Amino acid sequence: MVMSARTKEIIQIVTAARGYITIKEIAAGMGISERTVYREIPEVTKVLAEYDIILETVSKKGIRLTGKKENIQRLFQNLNDNVRVQVVDPRERLYLILLKLLHKEDFLKTESLAIDLRTSLSTIRNDLKKVGKAASDFHLRLVQKKGEGIMLQGTQMEKDHLLVYALVENVEIQDLYVWLEGEFEKSNFFLQEMEKYEYDKIFMELHGIFRNLGEKLEKKKLYIEDIGYVEMIFFLACMLERHRNGHQETAENYQVKEIGKDEKEVSIYIEEEIREHFQIVFEEKEKKYLAWIVRNCMALHQKQTPLEFNPKIRRKISEFVRLVEEAMGIYLSQDQKLMEGLIVHIDKALKRTRSGMSISNPILHEIEKDYEQLLSIVKSSVHKVFPEDYFPDDEIGYLVLYFAVSLDNITKKTFRILVVCSSGMGSSKMLASRLEREIPEIYVRKIVSLIGLGKEDLNEYDLILSTVPLYLNSNDYLKVSPLLNPQELEMVKEKIRKHKHKTLKRIGKHERNAGKWESMDGMLELSQLNEFTRYSIQLLQDFTVLELSADLKIEMIYEKIGKWSEEINLNLNGTKLLQYYYDRNMMECYFVIPSTKVSYFECFLEKIKKPALLVCHFKDKEMEEQTGEKVRSMVALFYPKKLKALEREFVGTITDTIIDDANVIRMIEEGDEEGIRNCLSIRFLEYIKNIV
Repeated sequence: MVMSARTKEIIQIVTAARGYITIKEIAAGMGISERTVYREIPEVTKVLAEYDIILETVSKKGIRLTGKKENIQRLFQNLNDNVRVQVVDPRERLYLILLKLLHKEDFLKTESLAIDLRTSLSTIRNDLKKVGKAASDFHLRLVQKKGEGIMLQGTQMEKDHLLVYALVENVEIQDLYVWLEGEFEKSNFFLQEMEKYEYDKIFMELHGIFRNLGEKLEKKKLYIEDIGYVEMIFFLACMLERHRNGHQETAENYQVKEIGKDEKEVSIYIEEEIREHFQIVFEEKEKKYLAWIVRNCMALHQKQTPLEFNPKIRRKISEFVRLVEEAMGIYLSQDQKLMEGLIVHIDKALKRTRSGMSISNPILHEIEKDYEQLLSIVKSSVHKVFPEDYFPDDEIGYLVLYFAVSLDNITKKTFRILVVCSSGMGSSKMLASRLEREIPEIYVRKIVSLIGLGKEDLNEYDLILSTVPLYLNSNDYLKVSPLLNPQELEMVKEKIRKHKHKTLKRIGKHERNAGKWESMDGMLELSQLNEFTRYSIQLLQDFTVLELSADLKIEMIYEKIGKWSEEINLNLNGTKLLQYYYDRNMMECYFVIPSTKVSYFECFLEKIKKPALLVCHFKDKEMEEQTGEKVRSMVALFYPKKLKALEREFVGTITDTIIDDANVIRMIEEGDEEGIRNCLSIRFLEYIKNIV
């Protein structure tokens, strides 16, 4: 029996539970995210099927194993005796290959790698392309020799630097701390491999010596962050091993020629501690490398003004912020915290990048998704200000966060609300009181009656709340009860969140419209209008609402969706759809839209020929999700995996309409086919009007 390490551990946890256990409890026990557990469930189900065991799921209870007692006992026994663990995660496999190559002094056959990792030769060859790229970033070279295999060529010091990067990239900082304390019990493939090479002993020993280093720095102008401390311990450990093995070489760019007083004192302290505990005397070039470690792993204390330590970089940062300001149309230079934060961070980032070091940004994907336009502006601006320096995407992601925090501060306490009710008195005051109590960052600017609403300049308000229906567009106000129930409160909070990010949306619009008329190609614009219109008409013609029973199994629901997709020539069927649903991370392709009775399913594949939209309406009763949430309808969006720019705009218009428009949400919940079609057609017309 072959399975991944995670699959094995999940099955062991579920088996040991002897009853229902939630995904949340499994994730907590393994030290991984719930999304990761969901991603492993299909493989868990596949393994269990070999033993005629079913993974039963019950809403609000969790999952458990159901099957004959002897089958479950046989599975439990085989988990300990016959399981061959297979690395199935591409990212894990990549770093395991790196780890093997870093500890191999001669050639390693690719066939041997394929056997060890239980995968195909073609997969290993594809992985090696990525390995070569990662190695080159650390001045190493992946050498392939016919008949002999592959190896990494370069100095031991460069190999150690790549090892430290791989370790920090694969393990959360808090978990590394626990590991250094010798108490790590969570599942992490990389730490398990590190212990095979016996790194844990020297790492833990050094941690025992320097765990109170922060206290030593209190009287100095230096401080050390968590990630800096962990990196320092790892660099020192590798340095000790190199010294013991006679590899005292250090490259010129990893030596510090001039060092500040505090940095020098810390270097001397570390050197003396190592000499005392390990009876090792460093050569002069090793002492310079030690100073380099101190400089790159520590930073100036926050209480010190950045101007005091680096007056030159201040001018660079001012220019950097000015370029971002111009692109955004927002004045940020007066934000002293932004300026000082950027100075400290970029000063340290330059030291890292110029020394060939890399830093991991675990939330880069979220930053790219939430701040797409801002990230583009920051990347362009930092390259203009520092043209000779290379800033990797991980570093740029952190710079984006500084600007995001600054923008968030700008929008705080500026969310202006107008409250309207039939009388303008009792119920509206009750609503205003609840709002200010529940959401401190807003303020109710005015309370008016329905009659007095006509005299107000509505542009002065960010949100209008009313206890009675208004003649305004449904996008311009929210109808709520005076007591503001939990669902309505979430709707208000969502509006505030969008308000905070509307500046970023304006950035995108500003960039799209900049020089619009000067650069417009009339024929091209007309062609795009024609193409967008064709997309719109086709989607509206294909759109339908399927009336289904809430008691239908998921397989039957996707079978019916598959029949519709075949009718409109979408190049999909029910079997392919169900496979897509199980293969992908469920959190990525399927979710319930907050504060609604609508779930959302998204499918994008290369084989899909065109964008298409469908609503499944459960006519008899609400369908209960695994999470316990109840939905009245499911909206399903299909589109090709590779989209042209205009197609991407078209699909984006559809998703915005579905998720942002309360009117459309209501129609989807009610299964109003004509109403939905009409709203979509109006939204498409608005898009075309804005282009023109």
